Amino acid sequence: MNRLLFGTFFFFIFTVMNLIGYSQSATDFLSINYSAISKSEFKDQVGEAQLNHFDFNFVTPTIQLNTKTKINNIIYYRLSNYQYSSFPNSIEIVPQELHEIKYTLLTRHKFNSTWELLLVPRISIRSDFKDNLNSNDLFPAVSTIVMKTSQKNEHLKWGFGLNYNNDLGKNSIIPILAFSYVADKMKLSTYFPNNANLIFLPSKKIEYGFGFTTDPTLFHINTIDSIEYLRTLNVAVHPTFSYNLSSNFWLNAKGGWVLRRNFDFYNSDFESPTDDFENQLKASAFVQIGVSFRTK
Repeated sequence: MNRLLFGTFFFFIFTVMNLIGYSQSATDFLSINYSAISKSEFKDQVGEAQLNHFDFNFVTPTIQLNTKTKINNIIYYRLSNYQYSSFPNSIEIVPQELHEIKYTLLTRHKFNSTWELLLVPRISIRSDFKDNLNSNDLFPAVSTIVMKTSQKNEHLKWGFGLNYNNDLGKNSIIPILAFSYVADKMKLSTYFPNNANLIFLPSKKIEYGFGFTTDPTLFHINTIDSIEYLRTLNVAVHPTFSYNLSSNFWLNAKGGWVLRRNFDFYNSDFESPTDDFENQLKASAFVQIGVSFRTK
């Protein structure tokens, strides 16, 4: 069934790519990645865990609502596959496969040449799919960021905002600091605390740089009595490399270190029943390889 769904989705994506044109500035409108986080021991529990991801992200063409407002729809899917060993009997039925399906609406409104607003609502379905979907599998979020363009340098922007999410816990509100700078041979983008990337552009076919990524996720699970949610957190630092294979087709790679890894079980009140259900994994290496299709 999963293979049929994957095949249908990819057929749809590549058909759409061949039928439509893209008007937005150069960006990856389709990316497909596979990543692996190496086996690591739990800090305070007996056992080890290894994590593999398969994900793809699709950004639709820009829709110009009026002279000041434009939107993009973003569709994302990720399959997370855990492999456990030496787990205690009390939690040996932890789900191995976790799914995330996410829809994001990226809205940009330009007030004038200096100020603009980013409004980014999203809804995620996160589940082990061991039971029928319900409201517990839905995780809404929204980010609002006000950006200012420097009057001395139009390539320099900074801003601030707030993010409401259900990623680390129930109804979290987190401040956002944003910074963007684009030059001929370098670009820097930061949406702290979520991510930051410094990319160098030595030629039209090669890009390399450094980055960090904070990846919190809260999944509804159906396989453990009295437990409703699994919360994971992976904070990674990594170099990156991209190579333009041909036309708008790019090969992308990154590898580095996951410095912090949380693996916590929550009940229906988004609390851990005991300290035994609050876990951290030791730091471990990771690698990611993927391809993307980029607008010109």
